[in-house]
Amino acid sequence: MGSIATGSRSARYRTQTDGAGRAPEIASPARRAPSIEHFLLQLVTLRITDLTIGKGAGRAPEPRCLLNEAHSQCVDARPASAPVPGGHDCHSRGVPDWTPTAVDTLSLMSAPAPRQPVDIYGHPRDLVREAVRTFGTDAVVDSSVRLLEGAADVAELPVPLTYFGGAHAAAELRRGSLRERQQDHWPRIWGARALRYAWVDHAEAAVMTGLRDPAWRVQEMSAKVVALRELGSAADQLGPLVGSEVPRVRVAACRALGEVGEFEHAKLLLGLTDDDSVAVQISAEAALRRLRLRLDRDF
Repeated sequence: MGSIATGSRSARYRTQTDGAGRAPEIASPARRAPSIEHFLLQLVTLRITDLTIGKGAGRAPEPRCLLNEAHSQCVDARPASAPVPGGHDCHSRGVPDWTPTAVDTLSLMSAPAPRQPVDIYGHPRDLVREAVRTFGTDAVVDSSVRLLEGAADVAELPVPLTYFGGAHAAAELRRGSLRERQQDHWPRIWGARALRYAWVDHAEAAVMTGLRDPAWRVQEMSAKVVALRELGSAADQLGPLVGSEVPRVRVAACRALGEVGEFEHAKLLLGLTDDDSVAVQISAEAALRRLRLRLDRDF
């Protein structure tokens, strides 16, 4: 019985005939080389592993190590029997049909980030967390700071505005310039809000700026950040907010003073225990209890 080998660029077949001239029997094609999806899976696995190891060792992962290891593992994942382009018979020598170079790997790692979140209607917490995974904490906080400080062109931010404002931001951008429509306070609100879910210490100065913002919503959100991040340097700047005309701002200021206030701020809270707003009264009394517990003093 004889055999005739035929080759092509996509697969390798072997036909067999016998002396009786029977119909040829075609064997299954050789296993195809892994696709680009396989390569990406290997790359993502490497990235997660390296980040985990780097975190445990107290160091940041080195991009060059990621690049070289991803390159070598993807080459190892290729079957040795894969044919090479051009129809050359390298089967016996085990030459792979495609070997990803460091440049190929780098081009995949540097692919452009998405311009809007996966779920644009998601909770602000989820939007910011997705932005952190996609762009990094520093980029998210830097964008938040620039928004809170009144960035002139939101299109130039490292992180798209939709990661901060979600569907609301997308709708506002479709309507045109926020500044021309006097809606430019919304990006400042979203920037302050994002600092509740992503934080770097240098953002503290921007929060101080937010407490002095003319828009009451920005003041309220900045006070919430002060309470959450326990920014003691903001205690004196909360005094004017206690006298705000907006009850929500007074409530936020009371809660923040409960977390960062000192003995001299207790009189501000005592003055709100008979406020016209029941919500403000409750917040002031809760803040006083918090001050007594923190300072171990009675008022």
